[in-house]
Amino acid sequence: MNRVAKVVAGAVCALVVGTGAVNGQAARANGKLSADTRAKVMASLGKAEAYLKEKLQADGRWDRNPGVNALVLTSIFREPGKDKAATTKEYAKSLDALVALAKPDGGIYESAIPHYVTALSTSALVAAGRPQDKPVIEKARRYLVENMLDEGEGVAKTDFWYGGMGYGKTTRADGRRADIISLEYTLQALKDSEPRVRARAAMALGETRDRAAVEPLVAVVKDSSVEVRRRAIMALGELGDSSAITAITGALKDDDASVRRAAVAALAELSGGSNHDHHIDANVRVNPNPNPNPNPNPNPNPNPNPNPNPRPRPGYRGGF
Repeated sequence: MNRVAKVVAGAVCALVVGTGAVNGQAARANGKLSADTRAKVMASLGKAEAYLKEKLQADGRWDRNPGVNALVLTSIFREPGKDKAATTKEYAKSLDALVALAKPDGGIYESAIPHYVTALSTSALVAAGRPQDKPVIEKARRYLVENMLDEGEGVAKTDFWYGGMGYGKTTRADGRRADIISLEYTLQALKDSEPRVRARAAMALGETRDRAAVEPLVAVVKDSSVEVRRRAIMALGELGDSSAITAITGALKDDDASVRRAAVAALAELSGGSNHDHHIDANVRVNPNPNPNPNPNPNPNPNPNPNPNPRPRPGYRGGF
């Protein structure tokens, strides 16, 4: 494993473990972590950050690729229990290096894959929360909004790629294709901003028919915008992945009636029926089949997903 891969792996582990196990979906689904488990998770995070500190260069960068640097910073600032002021001071040079990449058009990148790197950089600056970076963040968010595939790029609402986000500088050359990873990071970068665009991004994620879209959609099921929540739930229903059932069921208690209706419809779609086949209340039964056999599937390797062969949309790419 080369140096870049190790740095990225360390940052991703810190980001996933930190936000997922301690504060995220796993904790919500299974209750609070035990003291012992939490201690082990925090110890692992400490080791990951120690490794990243060891690889930090004198100029505040970990790698020549600003996307890698942004990913590392996001993982560090999202680590639970961090002293934000002390961390901001410690990594000020790293944050300044990202800000220095800001372009007049609002993008934050050097040259390659500008949309992707801008989304990552914006997320890092948001996670750090320095007041002086707010103008840079807002310009970057406008840049991302302006470069989403929509009417401004000549993409109609009925188009295959409408609402998506490409890497940048390849969007037109490759036939205006979108990338699911760029779209996910754009959705994160636009959190608490541009609800109309976040709703469109949620819709586009659902259209990918790719299970990789489940996690970013679950993350916005509790978005501050009613329309974003509704679109995210509808998209999860379209994806047909059973891992989203907990998040969708939780939306049955949403304050907004349209969100609750979307949750009922999504659960019905996951179960392969219509909402008339279910008792529609907070205790919606996803598969109301009173089979006395707890394991009726003779297959020794059953697939718990009711849609074992989702239809990925050709052309949606993933990767750094």
